[in-house]
Amino acid sequence: MGTMQLSLAGWSLHRLFRAAANPLQLLDFPRFTRDHFGIAAVELNNVFFASTEPVYLGQLIKNAASAGVKLLNIAVDEKGDLAGEDDAARDEGLANYSRWVPIAGELGCTAIRANSGGKAIIDRGRAIQRCIDSFRRLADIGQKHGIAILMENHGGLSVDADSII
Repeated sequence: MGTMQLSLAGWSLHRLFRAAANPLQLLDFPRFTRDHFGIAAVELNNVFFASTEPVYLGQLIKNAASAGVKLLNIAVDEKGDLAGEDDAARDEGLANYSRWVPIAGELGCTAIRANSGGKAIIDRGRAIQRCIDSFRRLADIGQKHGIAILMENHGGLSVDADSII
């Protein structure tokens, strides 16, 4: 049996990232995780990125490597309901989530995490089909970059295991 490895989700420290005084910066997160918890892998959150410009991403990669910490994936929370009835909102969501796929690839991550949508379900069956379509489209984009697409289970359709299955 292999050795179990732990990772730390950035959201676990959201109060530190959002502190009024001296907030934790994403660029410091890998070293902070290694020094305070002895953990060598992290999940990033898109809401904590100060930038997605190449210089910033390069510094994050450098800082993680220096700390000996793997950047595993990016938990993405974006606008747009991936299961929604409104085509424009769903398309907006797909565009917003999709832009994180190449960023994850550049950082050496293996996945992004998206929300299922469907918090304002009118027709559950139709919402599930629209969610499936959205995630297939995201998976196609992910495949081009070697990035898996994960689904969050904290709201909408994904709170029900039967909907995910």
